[in-house]
Amino acid sequence: MENNWYNINVDVSEAIKTGWKFPEIKNKTDQVWRFHSSDILDPDWVSRTQKLLGFEWDVVMVFWKTKWWAPKLAHIDMYDAGGAAQFGLNFIIGGAGSEMRWYQPPAEIVESPRTPAGTRHCLLPIKDLTQIDCYPVGNDKLTLVRVGIPHEIFTGAQDRWCISLRTRHPIGTTWEYIEKLLSDKNLLIEKE
Repeated sequence: MENNWYNINVDVSEAIKTGWKFPEIKNKTDQVWRFHSSDILDPDWVSRTQKLLGFEWDVVMVFWKTKWWAPKLAHIDMYDAGGAAQFGLNFIIGGAGSEMRWYQPPAEIVESPRTPAGTRHCLLPIKDLTQIDCYPVGNDKLTLVRVGIPHEIFTGAQDRWCISLRTRHPIGTTWEYIEKLLSDKNLLIEKE
């Protein structure tokens, strides 16, 4: 089985800029917002992590899911210029009992309409997919997650916020490239 996530040896306790406020929740199921990294991330944390990881933050996606969220659709993240994105670096606030699930990719990817936040994605009915992995992405660590194959979040007894950092890697950057890059820097925490 391929790895679809890795915990990263990066502290996130000081990642969010002092005074930043979470967006207002307008619907009661799920929402997504898109920010420039300088709007939400602490500049000192950004400087340290960019030097450590070797790449720059571009946008920050903020996701909110209500408790007991059990979606019927999985999604694949897409680049603005087209093509499937490959990874995000996530950390979670709240969301005890939540897990991210990954599914076998379909033979063909057809882009869906943009989200209200203007992001591109491909939506796929979960009932037509085969689950291949799952992990309770935690709130005390940065986690490298694969977003170029179908995936979705299922929540438990708590609402869940996800801060997902996206980089300026070029289209065509593969999941395997990012795995090797972070492994070579000894930043991937061994799975138990």
